[in-house]
Amino acid sequence: MKVYEEVKLKVREGSKTGRKEALCVDEWVESFKDRYQKTWWNTPVSMPELGEPMDKSMKRQKEKDADMWINALYGKLEKFPSQVEKRAAWQEEAIRIARSAGAEILGIKSPKLSDIIFGDFARVTGAFIEEASSFNPGIRPVDIMQAMRNVWIMNCMQVLMGIEVEYTPSIFAYSMLYPVTDNYMDDAGISPQSKWRISRNFRRKLSGEGKKPENEHEEQIFRLVDRIEKQYPRREFPYVYDSLLCIHKAQERSLEQQGKDLSPYESNILDISFEKGGTSVLADAFLVKGILSKGDADFIFGFGAILQMIDDLQDAERDMNNGHMTIFSQTAKRWKLDSITNRLLNFLHHHMKSWMYYVNISQHEMIRLIESNCILLIMEAIARNKKFFSQSYLKHIETYSPYSFAYLQNLENNLKKKYAKLEKRFRGISVDSILAQAVTPVYQ
Repeated sequence: MKVYEEVKLKVREGSKTGRKEALCVDEWVESFKDRYQKTWWNTPVSMPELGEPMDKSMKRQKEKDADMWINALYGKLEKFPSQVEKRAAWQEEAIRIARSAGAEILGIKSPKLSDIIFGDFARVTGAFIEEASSFNPGIRPVDIMQAMRNVWIMNCMQVLMGIEVEYTPSIFAYSMLYPVTDNYMDDAGISPQSKWRISRNFRRKLSGEGKKPENEHEEQIFRLVDRIEKQYPRREFPYVYDSLLCIHKAQERSLEQQGKDLSPYESNILDISFEKGGTSVLADAFLVKGILSKGDADFIFGFGAILQMIDDLQDAERDMNNGHMTIFSQTAKRWKLDSITNRLLNFLHHHMKSWMYYVNISQHEMIRLIESNCILLIMEAIARNKKFFSQSYLKHIETYSPYSFAYLQNLENNLKKKYAKLEKRFRGISVDSILAQAVTPVYQ
């Protein structure tokens, strides 16, 4: 916890010269948005450099290896012992299998990085799954996975800023706000009036007003904000709440994307998307460290914008069907997504390369891992949305994917089926709790 004492001192020193002069998060956000939009438009739409192509036999071998480890882990989960005294040995073997499966799928070869991901990250993951299931016993597996992605992003921020990887109240609370608030705002079945009312009351809570929740949904939101306040008292960490208000403002702006068939000349959808993604990960970083330099904030904002673009590519068809406007759903109605996806890949590579020049050399492995897995997410999104791409593009880009598009298309469904079978097998026992034990290292 030493880092928090150092941050408190920096905040107090900065406030002596006037808070606005020391740091102004919303002004940073505006400058970052402008800069990254200019970078986006200046990024080429030509085919990106993705390394050496991978032939079909190499893909088949990787798929075979991945399936082997996934099936091995599933088989171990099926054998979760009912006797408590047998669980320690079961857990030790399950962790070994989970580590091997993760290393194969994520492509992690560095022993140091492996220890971070399958030691520290896994420990945090297990703690989060247990607490999420306790906080909301009825939470859906898909919501836990969505929240866990943010947990891992916050862990990445800890590594990239030289902070010990640990599980904190803010990691839990902010990550849980995703399924509690973001999905509520994206739900096409909820009226705009209800969304604005919830949003208004959430904003008041973030601003520090003594607002009481009006319903059960708001009560969950307020409880999560209270957890953040326990770790970061408002008077000592004002910028944490500035960053949370920035992402809240971005979420309100994103409501403009819903239920409207807008042309690119009616609303700046790119600006809205960059603001939503950038401020989301910026808040991650503030909640990890309490205060940031402008340089750190700049690169982190850009990373968040990239993740939002990847999300929007993944959800292109669903967004079209629900009337949610993003640059991908907007484009897919009239044109192929070949060029805009190339731009995303080139934008990603440029940003990660620049970020490596900025951080300490010890963080380079993490940035390379982030980039390679962002590329894998983009490949999976292309496979999911094949009808929006030309056949020639699909044929070419697939040669650079570590897995065939057919395999990527089926992987998510296969994992869901395995999870459903586990739920059926372990009636009365939380499958999420079993998973938490399977991935959480035991520290003596």
